[in-house]
Amino acid sequence: MSEEQKVSVEEAIETVLGEEKVSPETVVEPEVLEPEVAEEQVNEEVNMIEELGKKLALAEEEIAVQKDLVVRATAHAQNEIRKAGIDAESKVKRTLKRFTEALLPVADSLEMAISHIDKDNEDLAKMAEGVELTLKSMIDSFAKVGIVQLNPLGELGKS
Repeated sequence: MSEEQKVSVEEAIETVLGEEKVSPETVVEPEVLEPEVAEEQVNEEVNMIEELGKKLALAEEEIAVQKDLVVRATAHAQNEIRKAGIDAESKVKRTLKRFTEALLPVADSLEMAISHIDKDNEDLAKMAEGVELTLKSMIDSFAKVGIVQLNPLGELGKS
C-alpha cells in the first residue's frame, strides 16, 4: 500500500470516528427495572435454562441410544456377511465333494478297463493309450482340487 493510500485511509477513519462522537445529551441510560420485575425476569431465565438443560440431557441420551443401535447394526451386518461367506464356502465344498464322489467310480472303471485291455494287440494298444491318458487327465484334475490317489495297502509300487 502506498503512503498516499495509507493517509487517505487514516483520514477516512478519522472522518467516520469524528462523525460518531456522541454528545452527553444523547447518551441513553440503561433501563433500571423494579426489583419485582427483575426477579421475575431472572426466574423466567432460570426456568428456561433448566428446561433447556433437560432437553439437552434428553438429546444426549437419544444420541447415545442411536450410537448403540448403529454399533449393533454394524456388528450384525458384519456377522451376516461372515456367515454368508462361510455358507458359500461350505456349499462349494459340498458340491465339489459330491461331484468328485460321482467321478471316482469313473476313474475306477477306467483303471479296470486299462487292466483288461490286451496291450499286445496293436488295435487295442492305441485304445489303451487313450484310456490311460484320459485316466491321467482325470487324476491330475482331482489333484488340482486337493484329491490325491493313495496307494492301497499291499500295493506300494503303484501311485
